Amino acid sequence: MESEAQRLAAEIFEGKYVDFRPLGGQMAVYGPIFALTKPGDTIVETGKHGGGEMVTASLVGTNEEGLVHYDTPSLTRGLLKVKFLPFNYSTYNIDVDAAQELIKKEKPRLIILGRFQVLFPEPIKELADVAKEVGSYVLYDAAHYSLFVAAKHFPNPLKEGADIMSSSTQKTLPGPQGGMIITNKKELYNKIGRTLFPAFVANDHYDRIPALLVMLLELRKFGKYFADQVVRNSKALGKAMHDLGFKVAAAEKGFSETHMILCDFSEFGDPETVTNRLEAAGILATGGGGSRVGTGEVTRIGMKERHMNEIAQFFRRVLIDKENPETVKKDIAKFVFNFNRLEFSFDEGADPYAPLFLGIQQ
Repeated sequence: MESEAQRLAAEIFEGKYVDFRPLGGQMAVYGPIFALTKPGDTIVETGKHGGGEMVTASLVGTNEEGLVHYDTPSLTRGLLKVKFLPFNYSTYNIDVDAAQELIKKEKPRLIILGRFQVLFPEPIKELADVAKEVGSYVLYDAAHYSLFVAAKHFPNPLKEGADIMSSSTQKTLPGPQGGMIITNKKELYNKIGRTLFPAFVANDHYDRIPALLVMLLELRKFGKYFADQVVRNSKALGKAMHDLGFKVAAAEKGFSETHMILCDFSEFGDPETVTNRLEAAGILATGGGGSRVGTGEVTRIGMKERHMNEIAQFFRRVLIDKENPETVKKDIAKFVFNFNRLEFSFDEGADPYAPLFLGIQQ
């Protein structure tokens, strides 16, 4: 079963070698970091200002000001040098020219691309070409948008010049908790594999594999249609929120080509206040002051572009009108209650949330 899942993932993501042993997306990044670097090497990755995961920075304790955080593991603190890719807020993407100059100057051992606040495809090829000139490996962390790679809505990182692609299996991919690593280079596959086992994982948690295999089969059959509808919903939600007066990033670029829009809610309070107020109304949006609002789950239960206007109105009632969140929560529950047929799945038509809404009266 694991071999079949590997074969399917290789087919879908157009790679040759697949490793499902990482138990999450972050571990799938740690594997290549520890396999390909030595103490004192430089890694270039996206910083927090570009929505980067800062996986290496959190490991070695270096922030964007070059300071060391002492709440990181003492064993790895200062182990590697970290530089951050320049970011262009006008395009909401990596500043290609400045990033190329940084890579030429620093000659890093490893470049990590991929962010958690991604709206548009990243310039993989432009950076991979320079990486090859200076002998750097390129790791593309697709944890937050592997659906769009699978659906060919985003360019394939391995075809664009990345040496390795890593991902989680439970974010935009509707699968079980876990991670995966894909590459076309056997020597890298073997080297990373020897690093993963036994240092990071001895028990591969094979109970994940049946669900993973079903997810990949569904992805092959429904992935393109699912991704297309997710993006249409993101664009519609971005416009609806923008029209209501919310500050939504990248309006001039159509808001998004992924499963999320980015909203600046800072005028309504600090991040914790905003997040708690929305959650009290039954709305989950990560980030508070600079929030990610996602469309993946609502798309999977059948919502289309026209429904994004209603979702935007719920945000308006909670944040602009300052309506009692408990009142809005009841209306949201009634709204979601109507979406009782799972889509883009072999279980199409199944009621995904029936137990959650028992007792709700129409």
